[in-house]
Amino acid sequence: MNLQKQTYKRIAVVMAGGSGERFWPMSRWNRPKQLLKLFADEATMMEQAIQRLRGEFLPEDIYVITAEHLKGPIQDVIPDIPAANVVAEPMKRNTAGCLTYMVATLRARYGDASISMAVVTADHLIGPESAFQADVRAALVLAENHGGIAIIGIPPSRAETGYGYVEIEPSAIEGSVAFPAKQFHEKPNQELADEYVANGNFLWNSGMFFWTLDTFTDELTRVTPAHGEVLQKLIPQLSADDAAGAARTFSELSDISIDYALLEKASKISVVKATFTWDDLGSWDAIGRFLATDASGNATSGDSVVISSENTMIHNASENLTVAVSHVSNLLVIATDDAVLVVDRDHAQSVKQVVNELKARNSPKI
Repeated sequence: MNLQKQTYKRIAVVMAGGSGERFWPMSRWNRPKQLLKLFADEATMMEQAIQRLRGEFLPEDIYVITAEHLKGPIQDVIPDIPAANVVAEPMKRNTAGCLTYMVATLRARYGDASISMAVVTADHLIGPESAFQADVRAALVLAENHGGIAIIGIPPSRAETGYGYVEIEPSAIEGSVAFPAKQFHEKPNQELADEYVANGNFLWNSGMFFWTLDTFTDELTRVTPAHGEVLQKLIPQLSADDAAGAARTFSELSDISIDYALLEKASKISVVKATFTWDDLGSWDAIGRFLATDASGNATSGDSVVISSENTMIHNASENLTVAVSHVSNLLVIATDDAVLVVDRDHAQSVKQVVNELKARNSPKI
């Protein structure tokens, strides 16, 4: 007897939160990384994320989940996506809360329909589009036909200590381009990162996930019951447009990532090895990997002057300022019309400390 495979409605969800810290002073509370044009006159990262999905999903099947204060700015840059598809979670509850709220929203809108869901990000550098789309298709097929959760793993191009890794079993899943996940590993020290890359069975965790709504609900309820209970409470509240009730229910959630709440405890994880290039652009220094450099390793954009300096990056986003450096090394210099950041490249992540200090001063420039 031939059994017909179940047909799923495919929906893409773009996670697009952020607090505008890592790319200050260009990024701000109301203009996080995904709303920036980090490379000259290119589109914003949000626009690029939507463009990558258009080849696989209709506009009405693309959703964005973000914070309330970012709904308007995001809608402005992706006008072809229905405004109702830009969803605001009531408050910050990390990625586990974000995706719990999104799944509840989809259940409220589509009832018990068979839905598979691609969760992607709004602030990663990815290319080419065709390779990304092929890998998304493969991950969705896995989630729909093989059960469990699928993720995309990135073959590492360097021994990176700033990313989490997923270790895969070396034998591919029959009839697919994926591998069973063996174990997730947190951000390693340099020695471990070197070992991971040399091993060959360790991939960067891209933060992109694929599941059916039923699988997500069942697995989440099994491994993190508190989130599962909130999910079930949210569905009727969102169906009734009870925003206040949904906010109260959502506030019950703990602040935990989807990695801890679900992925590391899930019964079955499959990993599609990416065929596209990827970078999460986690700090200003990461931008330097994609800019042309002179013989001394300096990279510049905007109105800038570099004299007798080395390994220095200038990103001048102001049309009113000229930025000049002389006899310096290993610096990042970022300028806007109202703020200038100067930091050692080895401490690019310390930008968060700058923003925290500005918050403590109640500065309007965050």
